[in-house]
Amino acid sequence: PAKSRQVVGFVNWETAKTGVLLVAKEDVAPEYVACFTEFLRGRVTLDVVYYVASAKRIPREKGEREHYLTPKSVAFSGRLKEEELRNVWGKSYDLLVDLSEKPNGIYDYLAGQMKAKCRIGRGREGGRYDIEFADVRSAEDWREQLEYLLKEIKTESK
Repeated sequence: PAKSRQVVGFVNWETAKTGVLLVAKEDVAPEYVACFTEFLRGRVTLDVVYYVASAKRIPREKGEREHYLTPKSVAFSGRLKEEELRNVWGKSYDLLVDLSEKPNGIYDYLAGQMKAKCRIGRGREGGRYDIEFADVRSAEDWREQLEYLLKEIKTESK
């Protein structure tokens, strides 16, 4: 059987056009979400996916390009039940930033299924990243480190 593999296509700050921010809502401090949403929306077309424990935690008013996922959104086979979510998972992104801190089987499985040229996270157990930031002291510190790194990545023109 053919193995599936991800081709890492590190994009830099100048070439990144699309991004997805993954947030395990009960696990991530609000200041991280605010910091990274503002940071990324200023540079890329951004989708934000919130993983919440229950549909009761989904706000009545959702922002544009804001999506909510619950354990019940996923069939036993791993297929997403809602078309809106299937559309998000069907896209390919330049950057994926996972803000979660704790492992969660369903969340980790779904995050691993998203297509992104460059996957960025906190280096936690269960995460699958191309770039990891293990020693994050604050949202602003992590944002600054990421911005510096993305500006320093050199890409070859073809």
